[in-house]
Amino acid sequence: GGTLDLRELRGKIVLVNFWGTWCAPCIEETPALEAAYLQLKDQGVEFVGINLRHQEEVGEKGDAAVRDFVAGFGVTYPVVLDVDGEISRQYQISPIPTSYFIDAAGNIRYVYVGTLTESDVIDLVQRLQAEAS
Repeated sequence: GGTLDLRELRGKIVLVNFWGTWCAPCIEETPALEAAYLQLKDQGVEFVGINLRHQEEVGEKGDAAVRDFVAGFGVTYPVVLDVDGEISRQYQISPIPTSYFIDAAGNIRYVYVGTLTESDVIDLVQRLQAEAS
């Protein structure tokens, strides 16, 4: 319903995760991301899910698929739509899921291609937290 500018999240560690409703590894990964987010969100950590909307079905059917996916997994972190593919082009996304770990200064520190586990996420975030202190 709005827009998100990553610059607004400076000062926080940010996990940016690119996904699609049709992606089996994304389906496997989403519960782990949500569980990690619930553990980390009060520690200055933010997650952003970026749905590759331009690769979903056209029109309302695709919109419904994204809404159903988010609701079905109980995703509570922000989800944005890459409607025209520009965001995924800028981040050179292929394949998905792909996740970027960004430090509090706004620097991309880790890129993870493939399915993250809850412990993978927590470990990488804790590394970034340790490096910042």
